[in-house]
Amino acid sequence: MMIIIHVSKNARSFKNHSFALLFILALVSFTLLFLTSSTRAETPDSSVRMHLEPSEIYEGESTVLIVSVVNTTLDNAPDFSILESDFSIVALEPSTRSSVRTLYNGSEESREEKRITEYRFKLTPQRAGNFVIKSPQMFVNGKSVEVDPATLTVKESTHTDLVVLETTISPNVAVYPLVPFEVSVNVFIREAPEKYKSSDILELVVNNLGAPNLTIPWLQSRSIASNTIEDVSLEDWLFEISSRHCGFTLNNIQLSRDVFDFGFSFFDTPQKSMFLPKAESVDRINANGERIKYQKYSFIRKFRSSKAQTLEFAPSTLKGFFIDFSDTSEPKQQPVFLSSNPVSILVKAIPEEDAPDDYVGVYGDIKQSVSISSNEVAVGDAFTFTVSLQGYGAFEGARAPDLQPHFPLDSYKIYQATERSLENGVAFDYKIRPIKTGNVVVQGFKSSYFNVEQGKFVREESEPISLTIRESLLPVDQTSSIENSKDNMEISDQFVAVTKKRYELLCKRVFLSVIIVTITLLVFFVFILLKRLLAYYHGRVEASNKRIREDAYNLLVEGLNKINASPTIGIQLIRMA
Repeated sequence: MMIIIHVSKNARSFKNHSFALLFILALVSFTLLFLTSSTRAETPDSSVRMHLEPSEIYEGESTVLIVSVVNTTLDNAPDFSILESDFSIVALEPSTRSSVRTLYNGSEESREEKRITEYRFKLTPQRAGNFVIKSPQMFVNGKSVEVDPATLTVKESTHTDLVVLETTISPNVAVYPLVPFEVSVNVFIREAPEKYKSSDILELVVNNLGAPNLTIPWLQSRSIASNTIEDVSLEDWLFEISSRHCGFTLNNIQLSRDVFDFGFSFFDTPQKSMFLPKAESVDRINANGERIKYQKYSFIRKFRSSKAQTLEFAPSTLKGFFIDFSDTSEPKQQPVFLSSNPVSILVKAIPEEDAPDDYVGVYGDIKQSVSISSNEVAVGDAFTFTVSLQGYGAFEGARAPDLQPHFPLDSYKIYQATERSLENGVAFDYKIRPIKTGNVVVQGFKSSYFNVEQGKFVREESEPISLTIRESLLPVDQTSSIENSKDNMEISDQFVAVTKKRYELLCKRVFLSVIIVTITLLVFFVFILLKRLLAYYHGRVEASNKRIREDAYNLLVEGLNKINASPTIGIQLIRMA
């Protein structure tokens, strides 16, 4: 681009135009520099490092060990099994993230790309002390990689009789599946002297020092939730013990705030919810044999195990400030960190090897009932005999009882039982066709199940059933033919039922496939629409930028043309450009 500047011989005119000349030269230089600048991509060096978050904890707390791998890939995930003698280790899901950073040094633009993969391990130390965690064996393309060690400081729990934290489990013996048991985290806070009795001790602590933080790790454990049955859901339990003005913070849980509460503000900082179970006054004997009065706060959860296993409940922790009334004239605040004892319970397997012959494969607290569709039938006509098992129990392994001892094969034809689900139970329906006449009494039907509360097999027996079987009004040959016809009809009905179920399942699959395809097409069309809208938006922006560039160029040309005739206006136009 060529710019011609007319310079007058008049010295005064040259002096007036010198500023404009310098400005134009600077503008041209910047434009040429911008047009010749380039962009290049830079890849930072690869690296591997290890650190702890946090690096200082109390006994009973956990930390996360993080191995960060930058712009490279490990041949295998890090192995910290060597630490199992000092730590309980839980490998968390690794994560990968990428980032791009643009740098400009005045003449050149560069782009720095970074990809970070993090391997995380939750470490729970088994004792207090200082631990040096050395580099695990790691390889990149077969070459060994080492990182700097990480140091973890684990502080001992507070030794005091001001506050006591314990975890208990009841019953403290082995149980069978579905037997309820309670896990309780108990916080004992030493009661205040008489002169402070007008206020609750925990209320004094919260109002003056803030709410203590109680952490119960098993409360939100997926492992515990997937292997147990809760009597009350966690949400309902939290709602029952939630408190507005006083209590403990629990696992940093934040319940949703009531928007109809007049104290609500959109500008409030998030506050942890407080939880306060009902307190009771109890006496405890300390290490010196002294009897001390405490306020006891119990966080109790009731569970039932869904299967035979060993359930372990990790230690709970309590952190906060409490009031020491040793000197009643001058109470002092005391920082406290406590870790409770871990507890576990053994859930025994059902001893099926000792089961009686009439065991039907269910356990719990079950009741049996027996019914018959009709007490009077003709030879060749079928009736339905139903055995129902209902109650609180596990019915997945239920098996059909044997009816042959009650309905001999020389007098009855018994068809295969059909199983159906009941509310809190299961039922078995038998089609039975008598082949002899007579008045008979079917003896009480017996079956056994395992009663988990009593810890033994229990036999249920029904009342006897009277049955009248009269002669058929049809000839023997025709009766036999009708029986076969009925058998074929029943087989046909079963076939129709199975076919119907398969058809319904096929319809559900087709319907689900149609929904998935419809959603996919909808997402695709939304994506195309958004792409079109973005293209339209970018086109509008580009057109606007083009108009701005054209206006700036026109102002620059006009300013250069007028700078001789009217320097003030020309310089003003150049500045605007």
